[in-house]
Amino acid sequence: MRLSRWLLATILVLGVVGAAGCPAEEPEEDVTREEPTREETPPVEAPEAVEPTVTVQPPVSVTDGRVTIDSVEATSQGWVVIHADENDAPAADLGYTAVQPGTNEDVVVELERAPEPGERMWAMLHLETGVIGQYEFPDGDPPVTVDGEVVMTQVEVGR
Repeated sequence: MRLSRWLLATILVLGVVGAAGCPAEEPEEDVTREEPTREETPPVEAPEAVEPTVTVQPPVSVTDGRVTIDSVEATSQGWVVIHADENDAPAADLGYTAVQPGTNEDVVVELERAPEPGERMWAMLHLETGVIGQYEFPDGDPPVTVDGEVVMTQVEVGR
């Protein structure tokens, strides 16, 4: 029994001494990695903000119950709505059509009734806030305003 204890102790001592005498693992090389160089990207000018507008060159002509709006600038989906004129103010809707964000040119609006020559109307920009593709004013789709003013223009039907 003594012999087995002695052998066990010897093996343990040799194991510890052997481990101490073994060269330690070499530390990993300190490799400094350079970030890949990037070519400097020139600054890109942000596009100018679109200011909502409705543009019509007077007098407007109505052909086959349709009126054409020269240009509409919209910041989001919306509607161009033609309103009747009542005492120099917009009144009932006469027709509407959808517009997309950005510049919309030659926007055709079908009217519910043909206006008389010399009659005044209002072309007004409305937001698309409710069901997409469904004009819902006055319950939704309110007029677009800039600095508290409704984006609209009065137009007169040509004679």
